[in-house]
Amino acid sequence: MVQKTLRPQAYLSIPFLFIILVITLSGCSTISHQEKSLPSPETGKAIIIGRVLDLNGNSLKGTTIRLAEVYRESQASENGAFVLDTAFSPGAVTDENGFFTVLNISPGEYVLVVGDVENNNYTIVAQENGQPRVWRVSADQILDIGTLKVQYTSRQ
Repeated sequence: MVQKTLRPQAYLSIPFLFIILVITLSGCSTISHQEKSLPSPETGKAIIIGRVLDLNGNSLKGTTIRLAEVYRESQASENGAFVLDTAFSPGAVTDENGFFTVLNISPGEYVLVVGDVENNNYTIVAQENGQPRVWRVSADQILDIGTLKVQYTSRQ
């Protein structure tokens, strides 16, 4: 029977390698909205959270996100229009990973506008059929719209 023995230096390197591995793996995690603590919406208001990426999967950092309110002929009607008021429509700016949080918005239906509307460099998040995608937000709700890939290029 052959018995191998480790030199004393080998014993010292195993814990060292383990520590390096743990440190390396802990640095690989990303923080999502689920891991961050979000405030509760004000009574009767809502919060929308999400993430925007370009079509290549790159984060759209520092990009303006606006919510354009949808108005309909009647509650049962499919016909309607959306309005974006650059002074008063709710919005946010994405962080370095493309995440955004729009706080304390009124309940209703909204279309998401990504980019700089004032300089005519924006896109409206659409469904596969090309129609604007509409999100319905209820009072006291935190709505996570997930990760969206959009065709948008910042001019920064």
